Amino acid sequence: MTPDESALIAAIEANPVPDLPRLVYADWLEEHGHPVRAEFIRLQCEIDGLETDRQDEVRAHHAGLWERQGELLATHRGELLGSLAGLPGRAKIDIKRGFPTWVELSVTDFLAHGAALDAARPRPRVRVNLVADRLTEFVRSPHLGCVAEIGGYSPTLGVELTFGDGTTIPTADELAAAAGRLVRLEVLDLEGCWLEDADCERLSRLRFPALVELDLSNNAITDAGVSNLLRGALPKRLILGGNPITDQGAVELADRLRNSPVEYLNLRRTHVGEEGWNALLNRYQQGGRKVDLF
Repeated sequence: MTPDESALIAAIEANPVPDLPRLVYADWLEEHGHPVRAEFIRLQCEIDGLETDRQDEVRAHHAGLWERQGELLATHRGELLGSLAGLPGRAKIDIKRGFPTWVELSVTDFLAHGAALDAARPRPRVRVNLVADRLTEFVRSPHLGCVAEIGGYSPTLGVELTFGDGTTIPTADELAAAAGRLVRLEVLDLEGCWLEDADCERLSRLRFPALVELDLSNNAITDAGVSNLLRGALPKRLILGGNPITDQGAVELADRLRNSPVEYLNLRRTHVGEEGWNALLNRYQQGGRKVDLF
């Protein structure tokens, strides 16, 4: 990438909302022998500007734009993906306004292509799934800075789970270091990962700089786990549904979360009864906060 191109990409990253930096880059691409990429950026910017609540009507009226977009993706996908062209076909990639904006892939594919994802500019939002399959290798990756979402669940959990090399699990220091490198992580989804109360204590020690949502649903977390979790920093959205949490845990949540940053609490399909419900509704659900109990 030349200095001029780097500067144009940096301008897009610094001003992600307006189309102008992208259209300026499209002009540069056309002038430097990349007419397909230039056309694609302009086309997608135009399509994005047509998005409304009546999308079917818009598509019918401007069908040619969507048809041309499909043609370009079908015949020039590798060129349009740029540095991410090497990602496997099973990876989910959304492209908007000329650049990949969302990539979802397995932990195995992330470990093989993390460098390309980390180097991509503008950076797409990256979700890595099945992380429990290769947890040790994942936390040791030098490319965690591009990860925005983690899905930990794996079908092998509780059956034949191995941690990377099959003999080791991440140390507390490795987990803490990994959390610090996950500077873009907004969603940590650990639904159905066989977590217990001790795991909540381990989680409470970790600090994720940008975390917005923590999903611990459908595990084996009891009231003791709730107490452990409340020792640490919590994100805006906390999902605890599907755990054997009782009134005791709900009352503690109501008392401790009143002055916390948690704006949404999910306790669906738990063992919380009337006492816990009343505590949450009367002490926690105030000032715009929301709790889901059913």
